[in-house]
Amino acid sequence: MSEMKCAFVRVYDDPYIPQMLGFQFSKITDQFNILFEYFTDHDLAFDNIDLLINEKRNIVFAIVDY
Repeated sequence: MSEMKCAFVRVYDDPYIPQMLGFQFSKITDQFNILFEYFTDHDLAFDNIDLLINEKRNIVFAIVDY
């Protein structure tokens, strides 16, 4: 059985908030294959979401404050 590959994406204009969220969530999800990405630019985020989808990663959650 293949392992599910997931991504957790955060887009936030203040870089401190998504970094702290990533730190907190990584403590919980270390045993899973979840990639944490954060962006302060929405255009860059959209470009990278397209790349994640092309890599067959499921976007399981997105936090956006822009």
